Amino acid sequence: MTLNKFHFIPSNKNLSPFLLGMSAFITQIYLLREFGAQFFGNEISFAVCLASWFFWGGMGSLWTSRFGQKGVSPVTRLLQILVLFSVVLAIIRFLRPLLGRYPGEAIPLLPMVTTGFFLMSVVSFPLGALFVQNVRFLSGRLISVFIFESLGAAAAGIPVYFAVIPLLSNWKGAALGLVGIGFLSIPLQNTKKDRWTAGILILVSALLFFSDRTLLRCAWKPFSLLQTKDTPYGKIQVIETGGQISVYVNSHRLYSFADRADAEETVHFNMLQRPEPLSVLLIGGGLGGTLDELLKYHNVDVDHVELDPSLIHTARPFLSDAERETMDNPRIHTIFEDGRLFLQRTKKTYEAVILDLPDPSTAQLNRFFTLSFFQQVRKKLQPNGIFSFKVQSSPHIISPELQSYLSLFYHTLREVFPEVRIVPGNSAVFLASDRSLTLDPEVLLDRMNALGLNVSHVGPGTLYDRLEPQRVLRIEQSAQEGTSLLNLDGKPVGYYLHSILWAKQFRGPEYRFLKTLQKSSRALFAGLLFSTMAVFGLYFLISKKRSAKFLLPLAGMGLSSIVLEMVLILAFQARLGVLYRGLSLLFTCFMAGLFLGSRTAGRQKDPVPARLITLQAAITVLCGATALVLPFMRNMWSFSGILLLLGFLNGHLFVDANRLYLNSGQNTGLGYGLDLLGSFFGALVSGIFLFPLLGQTLILLSLFFLNGFSLLLLAASIRRA
Repeated sequence: MTLNKFHFIPSNKNLSPFLLGMSAFITQIYLLREFGAQFFGNEISFAVCLASWFFWGGMGSLWTSRFGQKGVSPVTRLLQILVLFSVVLAIIRFLRPLLGRYPGEAIPLLPMVTTGFFLMSVVSFPLGALFVQNVRFLSGRLISVFIFESLGAAAAGIPVYFAVIPLLSNWKGAALGLVGIGFLSIPLQNTKKDRWTAGILILVSALLFFSDRTLLRCAWKPFSLLQTKDTPYGKIQVIETGGQISVYVNSHRLYSFADRADAEETVHFNMLQRPEPLSVLLIGGGLGGTLDELLKYHNVDVDHVELDPSLIHTARPFLSDAERETMDNPRIHTIFEDGRLFLQRTKKTYEAVILDLPDPSTAQLNRFFTLSFFQQVRKKLQPNGIFSFKVQSSPHIISPELQSYLSLFYHTLREVFPEVRIVPGNSAVFLASDRSLTLDPEVLLDRMNALGLNVSHVGPGTLYDRLEPQRVLRIEQSAQEGTSLLNLDGKPVGYYLHSILWAKQFRGPEYRFLKTLQKSSRALFAGLLFSTMAVFGLYFLISKKRSAKFLLPLAGMGLSSIVLEMVLILAFQARLGVLYRGLSLLFTCFMAGLFLGSRTAGRQKDPVPARLITLQAAITVLCGATALVLPFMRNMWSFSGILLLLGFLNGHLFVDANRLYLNSGQNTGLGYGLDLLGSFFGALVSGIFLFPLLGQTLILLSLFFLNGFSLLLLAASIRRA
C-alpha cells in the first residue's frame, strides 16, 4: 500500500505539507509571544496556550479523519487559516479593552485561560484538519506529509530565530512570514479562488506590518504610548499618564520616573548597614531613580547590570537632563548582560549587592530569588557585605498567602546567610549578610546625618513608624513560622505562590483552584500518574484490534515529549534567562529532530514491532538520563541537543507506529490526533503545577517509570500477538 511509504513525489505536492509546517511554526511562535506580551510572560498563560494549541490541533485531525472536509483545496484552506491568524493577533492586542480592563491592568486567571483556549482554536483546529487534508491530497501518503511538515517547521525556525525576532516586532515578523508563505504557495495556486485568497493574505499582511504602531497606540488608550520596541527579551513600552513616564515590559510596569519612595527604600536600608560602601552591584533598577540614590554616597562605585540594552536606549529620550546625566556618570558602569551570568563570570567582589527587579511573577524573574542565585551572590560579597531585595507585602495585615510568600524567601535566604532581617511596609525589604544587621531607626538616622543624605521618604517622618519594633517583630516572626519550603531552580515555587497572591485579589474560582493544587499536588499527581498507567494497561488488555495497539505509544509519546520539553524549557529559562527569544530556537531544534527521525524511518524497510520496542526503550532511557544530567547543563547547545534527540525519537516512533497501524487500519488522522491530545494533557498539567510544585527531578523520574511501564505493556502485547 502507498499509505505507509515515503516518496519524493512531484515538488508542488510536497510543497503543500511543507508550507503547512512553516505556517504551524510561525503562527504558534507568534501567538505564544503575543500572549506572553499581554499576560506578563506568565508561565501559566504560556502553558494554557500551548495546551490549547495541542488540544484543538488533535481535535481538528480526529474530526476531519472521521467526517472529512470537501470542496476546498489545501492551499486555499491554508491561506484562509493565515488570514484568520492575522485577525486573532489583532484580538489579542485589544484583549484588555475587550475584557473591560485598562492597559497594564492585571487580568484574572479564568478570563485569561478561557480567552487563550478559544482563540487558539481559531488557528489550531483548522491546521490539525489540514494535516488530514494534505494526506488525502498526497494520495494517502501520511508519512510524506509528516516528514515535509516537520521540515517546513524546522526551515521556518532558523530565519525566525536568527533574523526576524532580533530585528522586527511580533506583528512585523508575523506579517513577513505570511507574505513569504503567500509567495511560496504560488505553484499550488491552480484556481482563481486560490489567487484571490493569496492576494487577500498579502493585503492583510501589509496592514499588519504598517499598522503595528498605530493600533498599539489605540490599545493603550487612555494612556499615551510614547515608544515601543520588541526585543529578543520582551515587548518594551514607554507610557505617559498624568505627567508621569513609566516603562512596561510585557504589559508589566517595570519603572516609573522617578519613583523616589521606591528608589530610596531599595537603596538606603542596605547602604546604611555599614560605613559607606565603596563597591556596589546593582542588578536591574537603572531607570527608577535607584542610581540617583546610590550616587548620594560620594565615594561609591556602581556596576549596574541590565539584561536588555534596548530597555535603556528606548527610555533614554524621555528622561530628564538630570536623569541622563546620572546614566552617564563615570561612577556608574552599565553592563548589558544577564545578572546571573554576570555573577558567574565576574571575578570582582562587592560590599553591597542590590537586586532591584519586580516580584517573581514568572519563572524568568523567579530565577533571581532562588537558592542558587543567593549562593552566587554570597560568593561575590566581600566579608560582612550586604545583599538586599524587596517584594510585595502589607504594612499591617499578613494573610496566610502572604505569610507563605514571605516565608519562602526568608527560609531560602537563611540557607545561605546567617543573618536575615525584614523591613515591613507595602514592600518588604529583605536584608541578608554574614554580620549582624540593625533596624534601629535611631542608628540609621545618625548614619544618614553623618553622610549628609538628602532623603524625603526614608527619613525621620516615616522611619520611626515603619521600623517600630513590634511591627518588625511581627513580620519577622510571621516569616519564620510560615512555610519551610525553599525556592529552587528545579522547583520554582516562588512564581506559583505569587500567582496565588495575584489570583486572590479577584476572589474568583482560579484562586481556590490554585490553593487546592498547592495543598494536594503530590496526591493529585500520584493519582494522575497511576490512572494514566491504568488506562494504558486496560487498553492493552481489552483491545481486540492488534493494529490499534501500535498507536497507543503515540499518546504516551505526545505526553512524555511535551512534559520533557516543558521541563527543559523552564530549566533553560532558569539557567540562561532568554526564553522569550530562545523559545523559537528550542522549538526549531525539536522540529529538526522530528524531520530527521521521520526521514530516517521513512527510508527504512517496512517496520517491525521490535523496532517500536527499541524506540520506546530509547525514550525511556532519555527521560532517565535527562534527570541525571539536567543539573549540570549550563549552555544553550546542551538543551538544544536533547531536544534534537527527543525530536528524532519522536519522529521515528511516529512513522513506525503509523506504518504498522496503517497496514490494516484506515483512519489516517488517528495517530496524529492521539499524539497531539497526549501533548495537550502533558502541557496542561506540567506548566500549571508539576514544575513549580513537584520539581524537575520528580517529574523526570515519573516520566521514566511511565515510559518503562508502557514499554513492558508494548513488549508483552507484541509477544502475545
